[in-house]
Amino acid sequence: MPQLADEGLYLASESTLYRLQRRYGLRGSKPISRRTHVTRAATLHRASGPNQVWSWDITWLPTTVRGLYLHLHLVMDVWSRRIVGWRIADGESADMAAELIAQACLDGRLDPRGLVLHSDNGAADARQHHDLDAAMARHHAFVLPPHVSDDNSYSEALFRTLKHTPAYPRLPFASIVSAQRWVDRFVHWYNGEHRHSAICYVTPVVLHPKAASP
Repeated sequence: MPQLADEGLYLASESTLYRLQRRYGLRGSKPISRRTHVTRAATLHRASGPNQVWSWDITWLPTTVRGLYLHLHLVMDVWSRRIVGWRIADGESADMAAELIAQACLDGRLDPRGLVLHSDNGAADARQHHDLDAAMARHHAFVLPPHVSDDNSYSEALFRTLKHTPAYPRLPFASIVSAQRWVDRFVHWYNGEHRHSAICYVTPVVLHPKAASP
């Protein structure tokens, strides 16, 4: 719709298109999970520009081996919704997460002091934050900025977009290489072509154009 509007074409309102999708079963069959109990952060951080508040989280990608998943780590800028870093691994590691976040800071020429890192509120997060702080200090000589721990709706919305896009593979990933290739294409599409509703239907790179592409 935003692309058509830019071209001067108007077909119908957004609500009309959603109604037609529901009527003809075009919305897809994957249910969107909703939490019934949400813990909000005591401290509220508002971003007025890029590289002030980042959100990071991990999602699992299925493989052809039953019960075996790849772990996709994604870091996004909350203000611009731009994906500033990502990495796929066989498991979760504080050292690897620290390297990913530190590399994203280097790519964006960003001093991590003053950056707020937004993360999830799972039961293991307190330990996860401690391990991540220690890894950052151990490998990169600085301590990770303050954490904001709540329902992390930013990363959750990003993962929903990733897994519900029509381009998402119907079959599990055969290898970590195939997963990396697909995620690389998704990141370039999401940052450079996806018109994001939360930022007035512009692409993330419009608001965050200077950082190097991850």
